[in-house]
Amino acid sequence: MFESQEFTKLVSYCHEHLKKRPREAYAHWFLGKAHFELGELDKAETCFKQAAEIHPSWKKDWVNPFLERIKERRIEIER
Repeated sequence: MFESQEFTKLVSYCHEHLKKRPREAYAHWFLGKAHFELGELDKAETCFKQAAEIHPSWKKDWVNPFLERIKERRIEIER
């Protein structure tokens, strides 16, 4: 779904998946990516942080790059 840019569909899928498995880090991470692509930066940030909370080892390589992109996008929006 992510590769086909069906971000709204991906959000729905992840939410349904998280109802059954709330500590599924991959679902939080993909949900963050989808929200980021939809411009929903606060939601994206929350999802990435939840993924890092579940798997702290993801923080450096998987989460921090997106948190940095969120920060950059917010700066762009403020201009």
